Amino acid sequence: MNTVKLESPLLLSLLKYARNESTTSEDLERIINNAQEFSNMAGVLGSMDLETVIGPREALDEIRLWQHRAGIKR
Repeated sequence: MNTVKLESPLLLSLLKYARNESTTSEDLERIINNAQEFSNMAGVLGSMDLETVIGPREALDEIRLWQHRAGIKR
Protein backbone atom coordinates (compact mmCIF):
# COMPACT_ATOMS: atom_id res chain seq x y z
CA MET A 1 0.00 0.00 0.00
CA ASN A 2 1.27 3.46 -0.88
CA THR A 3 0.71 6.37 1.46
CA VAL A 4 0.87 10.08 0.74
CA LYS A 5 1.16 12.50 3.64
CA LEU A 6 0.16 16.07 2.91
CA GLU A 7 -1.26 19.10 4.62
CA SER A 8 -4.82 20.22 3.91
CA PRO A 9 -3.88 23.40 1.97
CA LEU A 10 -1.83 21.30 -0.46
CA LEU A 11 -4.70 18.84 -0.85
CA LEU A 12 -7.02 21.73 -1.72
CA SER A 13 -4.53 23.09 -4.27
CA LEU A 14 -4.15 19.65 -5.87
CA LEU A 15 -7.91 19.25 -6.13
CA LYS A 16 -8.21 22.69 -7.74
CA TYR A 17 -5.45 21.77 -10.19
CA ALA A 18 -7.20 18.49 -11.04
CA ARG A 19 -10.49 20.29 -11.63
CA ASN A 20 -9.23 23.31 -13.55
CA GLU A 21 -5.94 22.51 -15.25
CA SER A 22 -5.45 18.78 -15.63
CA THR A 23 -6.47 17.64 -19.09
CA THR A 24 -5.70 13.91 -19.12
CA SER A 25 -5.72 10.94 -16.80
CA GLU A 26 -1.95 10.75 -17.36
CA ASP A 27 -1.63 14.17 -15.68
CA LEU A 28 -3.42 12.85 -12.61
CA GLU A 29 -1.36 9.63 -12.56
CA ARG A 30 1.87 11.67 -12.74
CA ILE A 31 0.73 13.86 -9.85
CA ILE A 32 -0.18 10.84 -7.73
CA ASN A 33 3.13 9.13 -8.48
CA ASN A 34 5.10 12.31 -7.77
CA ALA A 35 3.23 12.84 -4.50
CA GLN A 36 3.85 9.26 -3.37
CA GLU A 37 7.53 9.32 -4.19
CA PHE A 38 8.16 12.82 -2.79
CA SER A 39 6.23 12.00 0.39
CA ASN A 40 8.41 8.92 0.83
CA MET A 41 11.50 11.12 0.52
CA ALA A 42 10.36 14.20 2.44
CA GLY A 43 7.58 13.10 4.80
CA VAL A 44 4.55 15.36 5.09
CA LEU A 45 4.13 17.58 2.05
CA GLY A 46 2.97 21.17 2.35
CA SER A 47 1.96 24.04 0.09
CA MET A 48 5.58 24.82 -0.73
CA ASP A 49 5.81 21.40 -2.43
CA LEU A 50 3.04 22.07 -4.96
CA GLU A 51 5.34 22.78 -7.91
CA THR A 52 7.35 19.62 -7.25
CA VAL A 53 4.24 17.47 -7.04
CA ILE A 54 2.56 18.83 -10.18
CA GLY A 55 5.82 19.30 -12.05
CA PRO A 56 7.57 16.94 -14.43
CA ARG A 57 9.29 13.76 -13.27
CA GLU A 58 12.65 15.47 -13.74
CA ALA A 59 12.02 17.66 -10.68
CA LEU A 60 12.05 14.60 -8.41
CA ASP A 61 15.11 13.22 -10.17
CA GLU A 62 16.93 16.49 -9.49
CA ILE A 63 15.98 16.42 -5.80
CA ARG A 64 17.19 12.84 -5.54
CA LEU A 65 20.50 13.82 -7.17
CA TRP A 66 21.04 16.69 -4.71
CA GLN A 67 20.22 14.40 -1.78
CA HIS A 68 22.75 11.89 -3.04
CA ARG A 69 25.41 14.56 -3.44
CA ALA A 70 24.69 15.84 0.10
CA GLY A 71 24.87 12.31 1.52
CA ILE A 72 21.21 12.29 2.55
CA LYS A 73 19.79 8.79 2.58
CA ARG A 74 16.05 8.13 2.64
